Amino acid sequence: MVFVIKMVDYQFKRNADTMTYLKRIRQMAWLWLAYFCLSLGSGHAQTAAPSDQVWRLGLGLQRYSESLMQLQGPEIGLHWRNHTQLQPAGLQLEADGIWGLQNYSSPVSGSLKRRPTLHTRWRVMTAVGWMPELAYGLALHTDYSNMRGITSVGHGGYERISTQLWLPLRWTLPTAQAWELDAGVLLWGQHVSRLSQATANSEDVTNTQQKGFYLQASTAWETSGGKLLPYVRWAWIDDSEIVSAKVSGKMKLVREPRNSRVQVGLQWPFR
Repeated sequence: MVFVIKMVDYQFKRNADTMTYLKRIRQMAWLWLAYFCLSLGSGHAQTAAPSDQVWRLGLGLQRYSESLMQLQGPEIGLHWRNHTQLQPAGLQLEADGIWGLQNYSSPVSGSLKRRPTLHTRWRVMTAVGWMPELAYGLALHTDYSNMRGITSVGHGGYERISTQLWLPLRWTLPTAQAWELDAGVLLWGQHVSRLSQATANSEDVTNTQQKGFYLQASTAWETSGGKLLPYVRWAWIDDSEIVSAKVSGKMKLVREPRNSRVQVGLQWPFR
């Protein structure tokens, strides 16, 4: 929901089989989360060298798409993994901070250049006891986009803030090139659109997001200058629930539309 309010389309038809499948996926995700919580006290303490605290710098490109708008541009990231498994459950902590400058474009509301964005991802992971190549856990993602400004056709912009809880799953392939395949299921999401910053007599809108997935593949290349880690990531979040909000002085039904995000880039370990 950027610059243009996405209104409810009462004629929009959903596929019943797809909805049933998504519901089952979410049920499985909650079962995985319950298993994760129950297993916290059953692990064994391990130790590791300080070098197992790995820092990485990253450079990449991203493209975020909705039906009526796109954001795309470069981003730079700082990534951290603590491979030391914390007592008593053998947990691994991970964090990502990604800052970008994105160009906004829409066939309806025009364009706006170089808008700052900030994404953070916080994860706690643990290995599956009978299959150490497989890890799962819990992740908190945040997303801030500053779209304030006047577009090329005179529309006003506003800030967008998302907070999401995910169930991540990672498979480390036992190969010489160290492939990692990551996936995640959205457990809960909240999206805030600060419409009061854009138009008079409007109020901020909070939507709840309930369905989403992400996939990521990464590997390691050994070069003369050190190790490089290329990655590609795709994320998808479905339409939010519908809320009533005051927009330009009138009560309207508003939702945050279905969206997808593609990110590609390289990371360099430096510690």
